[in-house]
Amino acid sequence: MAGTPRPGRAVRGSRTGRPIMALLDLLSRRWALRVIWELRRDRLTFRALQEACGGVSPTVLNERPRPRDSKPQRRFNAGVASTG
Repeated sequence: MAGTPRPGRAVRGSRTGRPIMALLDLLSRRWALRVIWELRRDRLTFRALQEACGGVSPTVLNERPRPRDSKPQRRFNAGVASTG
């Protein structure tokens, strides 16, 4: 996977790096919207999130961007990892 899209840097489909283009690049990544959708109501463990996404492989699910200072995580909520 390419690096996480960031405003101010060139992203897929745009050399300007405008914030909206970075957001669209991030959301267009495989499984990104499905993961966000499944986290819309409840906190889920990794395994529960994997099952809710129709059996997405653990490798693909682990590719999702995380906060830079993230530590090992056990639960995910609203697209942002949070500890246990």
